[in-house]
This record gives sequence, structure tokens and C-alpha cells, in this order.
Amino acid sequence: MPVEVVSVTGRRDHNEDVGFALTERIGETPVALLLVADGMGGHAHGEVAARLAADALAEQWPRLLGRLAEAPGDAEAIARDALRAGYAEAERRIASAGRGNGMGTTLVAAVIVGDGAILANVGDSRAYVVCDSGAALLTEDHSVVADAVRQGALTPEEAERSPFQHALTRALDGSGDPEPDLTPASGWLPLGASSTVLLCSDGLSGAVAEADLHAHISGTPDLRGAARSLIALALDRGTADNVTVALAEHGQMTRSGPCPMDPARVDSLLERAEAGSSPAASPPGGPLPQDAPVREVHPRETIGRTPWLLGGLAALLVLLALLLWARRQEAPAASTLRGGMVPVLPATPRPVPSAFDLTHEDAELRWTVTGIATRSDSVRVTVSLPADTLTRTLSTVGTRLPLAEVAEAWPGGVLPAGAYVWRVEARSLSGSRLRSGAADLILERPFPAFGDSGP
Repeated sequence: MPVEVVSVTGRRDHNEDVGFALTERIGETPVALLLVADGMGGHAHGEVAARLAADALAEQWPRLLGRLAEAPGDAEAIARDALRAGYAEAERRIASAGRGNGMGTTLVAAVIVGDGAILANVGDSRAYVVCDSGAALLTEDHSVVADAVRQGALTPEEAERSPFQHALTRALDGSGDPEPDLTPASGWLPLGASSTVLLCSDGLSGAVAEADLHAHISGTPDLRGAARSLIALALDRGTADNVTVALAEHGQMTRSGPCPMDPARVDSLLERAEAGSSPAASPPGGPLPQDAPVREVHPRETIGRTPWLLGGLAALLVLLALLLWARRQEAPAASTLRGGMVPVLPATPRPVPSAFDLTHEDAELRWTVTGIATRSDSVRVTVSLPADTLTRTLSTVGTRLPLAEVAEAWPGGVLPAGAYVWRVEARSLSGSRLRSGAADLILERPFPAFGDSGP
């Protein structure tokens, strides 16, 4: 499986992005792991956080391959376990290294096995799939403006002009919420006969449209050319951030037509992007022209989570705050960013432990939600065995889940004796994702999928 990763500093004086791609074959089945991390917290902190996250996920690679070779029939569960374990370890390392200094990182990743993929995301780095017919965004940004767009409080055009584009509602920052959004929620994302999985930092997605992604991948001879051409396009359009792209191609996409950008122009822009931070190393053309239109880059930070009264919000964002408050049925907090007041949103999906009551009785997991009206047809229950880093997520309807169903999804059809943790994720009537805190589940003896045994 061809893969490619390109990362440039751009107009900034250091690169806080990290990207990589790993590939292997298990028999005749290609396997790949891709990721892009975009650090935040300043020169040293952002680079460290992104590298810690990348290393934590990369260390899952040998175990992922070993488990896939042993149990190819459990490939989906194995891939999801590897992603969750990598994100949890990344959060742990950042919490240990950061100690409140503000470091953090986004992290978007993909595990590809054969003709299917599973994506993971925290933050606003993105994953797309590009095929012969076009490109599609597969992840949701965890940011203030993205949440506002989803709720209809801002239009996409207004979001592009917002000074709060870089205010994240979620990141791997030591706050204790490492659970990534996994796409799809169950099963595999089918890659069809031919397609390209593209991961990128917001230095690319903030300047390049989905149509551009398709044009530059289909109009260049290979992934290396596509990655370089896309980054050059972002630079040419004025992105001031670091730019990182990771690509993996399944099958062979149709490539035709002239290159969307002159190859000499691509080479010049990328050379200048890497030379911009070191005048002595500038190529004959000099660093990137400073009179080109530049998209302003605000410091990236994760918005805080302490509630406060709604009346303290700035008048400029009153309408936005009211709409978001109505959705969450609680008063948002506020934080100063670039001298302005912005609503402070909890993580999405955010923990709301006070609204959930989780119990385990009569060989069932049961839960109730108070204070927030939720849908009963879109509940997900996650059960984890930390000692073995195993996790299963089941979709269900209602407010209870038999342990036999959990056991049926577990390797071998049996829940071993041990100390588990479990949590519930539900959706409010308006679509907001709410996640409970973790509850303990102690099994003193194995619990099978079928039979009369109990906990």
C-alpha cells in the first residue's frame, strides 16, 4: 500500500506538527497506520506534545500487527483497541510531561486493514477519503466555531471569518478525556476498489477545499507529488500555519489531466517554506513572499470547562451563547482569547457524570439520565478491561444492556473474571453527544455469552 507524509514549517519559525505512516503486509492483506498531530502550547510545548502523542500511538504498531496475525477474524476489534490504547497512552504522557503548562495536541489517525479503514480523532486535524468521484470529510472538528456551525449559530462563511477558529473544545492536553471519536461507529469504512485516505493538520484544511483535494490527487502522478502539490497550494493561498499531509492509497486511483499547479512553482514554494525560518538557508528565491495574502494564525488552546452565569458573556457573542446554552441546557463558561470573550464549551463528547446514574445488577448494565432529555435509540456502551487494554463498544436501544451481549462481542465469547470499567454515551434531543463518567464492573468469575452463569 503506497503511503506518503510531507510536513513543512511554512511561515512560522518552528514546526509543531508531526505526521507518519507505517505499512506492512500480513499474508496478502495490506495494513497501514497513519497519523497527524498538531501541537499547541508554544515552541517547546507544542512540539513535545505532538511527538509524545505520535510515539504513543506508534508503539501500538507491533502489538497491532501481532494480534492481527493471530486473530484476523477480530480485525475490527483489534484496530479499535489499538487506537483507543494509543490515545489513552498519549493523554497519560502529556499529562505527566505537561503538569499544567498548557501543552496539548490534536491527533487524527487511521488504521487500514485490507479494503477497510477505521479513523480516530481528537481536535481539529482532519481525515478525508478521496476517490475517483470526489473527496469527502469524515471527521468532525472539536472547536467552538465548528460546534456553532453544527448548531446553526454560524454559517460556514461566518465561521471562516471568526477570530476563534483555533479555540478547541477537545485536545489531548492532560485533562483526562482521551477517548477519540471513531469513524465509523461500528464496522469498517469501505474504501472501494480504489481510494486515498488523507489526514492533515488545519494548515491545509483551512486553506484548501475538498474539490482541491480531488484535483491534486487525481492530477498528479503519485502520492508524493499529490502531497507536495496540496501543501504548495495551501502556501500559495496564504496559510501561515505548519502544514502536514499523510496519504495512503488503496488500489490505484485514476490519474489524468495536467497537474493543477506547475511543478516548478510547487518546488519553489516548498523550498521557501522550509527556508523561511532560517534566513541563511534561504534559496535564491528567498523565503515565502511576505506580501502574499496570509491567513492569520491565532494561538491554539483548549477552552476551559468551569461554568459561570450566562450574563457575563460578551455582547458580540450573546446570540451564539444563547443558542449553545439552549442546546446544552447549562450556562457556558468564558475565557479570554486574544482580548475577547468567547463561550467556553466542555469537551465533545463531553463527560456529564452528574447527569448519569450507572448500575450493574441482575446480569445487566443499567443507566438513567437526569436533567437532560436524551434519545433512547442512539446509545453506545463501552466496556474496557484495562489490564488487557481490551475495549468493546456496543450500540443499543433503551436503558439497559445484558452482560451476555457484551460477552458475545468479547474475544472467545466470554468475559473473563476481572476489574472492568464501563461508560455510556447518549445523544440529547438536539443531537449533542453526552458521555458519562466511568463506573466499575467487577466480575469474580467468567461470564459467557450463553448459559446460566452470572457475575
